[in-house]
Amino acid sequence: MINLHIIALMRNYSQTSGGVQKHGRELYLHLAEKGIAVTILANRKQCEQKTPYNDGPLQVVPVPFPDVFFRRWGRKFFLFHIQKRKLVKLIQPYVQAHSVLHAHWIQEGLLAGFYGRELAIPVYFSCHGMYAARHLVRFTRDSAYWNHYLREESLGLKGLNTMSDSMTVFLINNLPSNLLAIKTIHNAINPDNYAHIPNGQLTASVMRFSYIGRLVRYKHVDMLITALKQFTNETHIPVQLDIAGEGPELDNLKQLCQALAFTGNVIFHGYVKAINTFLSQSQFYLSASSVEGLPNAPLEAMASGVIPILSDIGPHREIVQHGQDGFLFEENSVESLVQVLKTLKDFNLKDLQERALHTVRTQFTTEEKTRKYIEFLTV
Repeated sequence: MINLHIIALMRNYSQTSGGVQKHGRELYLHLAEKGIAVTILANRKQCEQKTPYNDGPLQVVPVPFPDVFFRRWGRKFFLFHIQKRKLVKLIQPYVQAHSVLHAHWIQEGLLAGFYGRELAIPVYFSCHGMYAARHLVRFTRDSAYWNHYLREESLGLKGLNTMSDSMTVFLINNLPSNLLAIKTIHNAINPDNYAHIPNGQLTASVMRFSYIGRLVRYKHVDMLITALKQFTNETHIPVQLDIAGEGPELDNLKQLCQALAFTGNVIFHGYVKAINTFLSQSQFYLSASSVEGLPNAPLEAMASGVIPILSDIGPHREIVQHGQDGFLFEENSVESLVQVLKTLKDFNLKDLQERALHTVRTQFTTEEKTRKYIEFLTV
C-alpha cells in the first residue's frame, strides 16, 4: 500500500456529471482503489442535500468554506488573505501522516499554496483548460496582490499538472521561472465502459454526426452546422447532427438552423447522461473548438467506434493523427471542414475505427492516468 493521503478540495462534489468535477471524482475513486486514502472537502453550501457524503472508498466531508474561497478573479477573491487562519483551521483536522493537498481548480490551488506552508504539507493542483491556464498567467504577471503580498507565500505550491503538452508548454513559457514543477497528465477514460461498434454504422443511409459539450462561442458549434449544410448542398448526401449539451448559445444555434432551413437535420438533445448510447448512434464526432485542455468527448467517441473530426489545435493534435485514427481540419475554416467531409469516402472507415480504439487503449486509459498521478503526488 502506498503511504499517501490526499486531501482534495472540490468546488461542488454534487456536480459529478460535468467537466472538472467528473474528472476529479473519477480520479479520486481510482486512486482510492489503489489503496490510497482520499478525503474530499467539499463546499457545504454548494453540496446538494442528496449528495452521498460517503461515496464508496472516498470520505466526502462538507466543510463551510467562506464563499470568497470560490470567487473568481476580482478584488474580493483576495479577502482570503484576512481569512487565511480560518481556512487553515478548517483543513487542519484532516491532515494525517503522508498527507498532500490537491485541488482541481486554479482558485483553490492558488489559495491552498498560500497557506500550504502553515499546514506543513505539499500542495498540488490541476489546470484543466487553456482558459484557466491563461488566467493563471495573467494573475501571476499583472496582479499587484501577487507582486506585493503573495509571491513568497505561494512557495507552498509544489506542483501543477495540465491535461495536454500544449498547456504545459504555454505555462512553462509564460509563468515566472521556477514557480513550480509542471507535468502533463493526459485526460483519460476506461475504454471498457464504452460499446465499440466497428460494423453496422457504416451502412446507414444518413451520415450521422455527433457533438458533446457546452454550447458556448469558443466551441464554434455554429461552424459545424454551417459546414454540414454546405456539405449536403454540394454532395446531396443526407446528414444528421446530434448535439448533446446546453449553454448560452443554444437559442442562436436554433435560429441558425431555421435560417439555413436545416432544423430537421440538427437535433438538440440537451443534457445527456447515457453518453455511450448517444454516441453509438453516430459514425463521426465533430469538434470545431478553438480552446481546449484535452477534451474527454473525442476519447469517448473513439472508444465507441465513432471517428473524430477535430479542429487543428494543439490538444486535438495530441489525440488524433490525421488520416490514421481521425481527421483534423483548419481552425475556424468552414471550407476546410467541408473538404475533409468530402474525403471520407476515400477511407476505409472500419480501419479508422479500429485504429482510433487502439489509440485510446494504448495512450488514454484511466489506469495510465492513475499511475501518473501517483507518481506526480509522491515525488
